[in-house]
Amino acid sequence: MLKNQSPRQLEEVRADFYELWGHLIPSELIFRVVLEHLLPGVRGPLKAKTIKMAAYYEHKLRLGSKDVIHFEAFAAHFMAALKKSLEEKNKIIDIDMEDEALLMY
Repeated sequence: MLKNQSPRQLEEVRADFYELWGHLIPSELIFRVVLEHLLPGVRGPLKAKTIKMAAYYEHKLRLGSKDVIHFEAFAAHFMAALKKSLEEKNKIIDIDMEDEALLMY
């Protein structure tokens, strides 16, 4: 999820979740481990947002009937937030480079 934020990646994440679930690994444990692996890869406001998203979807998971729906929703939400964050970072870099080019002339 950190390296690729695409629909295909989301399908792979879902398949991985089903495989873990098939081995009777509790969904709450899966959420916790996934979160522990994601957090080192994000910084700043996205880190706090990721924790809030995980808490929200884990709570929904406990209330709902199909765990995969809530896990997949978390993964999609996280991937969209990460992609948006990366795009905003790239815009800032592009703007900085344009400013430097203007200063040269």
